[in-house]
Amino acid sequence: MGFNANPTIYRLDFENPALDGLIVRVRRGSVQIRSDYDAAETWRDQLEVFTRVLVEWNLVDDENSPLPLTVDSLLATEDQVVTAMLDGWVQAGRPSVPLEQPSTPGEIESASPLPPATTRDPEMEASMTMTPLAS
Repeated sequence: MGFNANPTIYRLDFENPALDGLIVRVRRGSVQIRSDYDAAETWRDQLEVFTRVLVEWNLVDDENSPLPLTVDSLLATEDQVVTAMLDGWVQAGRPSVPLEQPSTPGEIESASPLPPATTRDPEMEASMTMTPLAS
């Protein structure tokens, strides 16, 4: 049995009260996906990369029909919602905030770390079959 190289799935958390009820789950993404996102030259290019990590969302259209996980769906969505999703995904893949100054062996750090911007969803991760992206 092999080891899945891209198992991490996050449920993005949004601080903006206007986004209460929005559910978005994304894969952390491979090094190649992160590189492609960083190299994207246009908004549309960024959205195309982002759709490669989307696992689930609860976005619906005006008739309450689910929107597919596509660039066109993102383009039809308000910019503040799309920006919050992109920012949430980018933050999810970053390491936690480093200490302000190096610690000395035996010293206890008193400052508490910042809360994570996302929550891992182990139940969702365990239930999903991950397949490699087509190149």
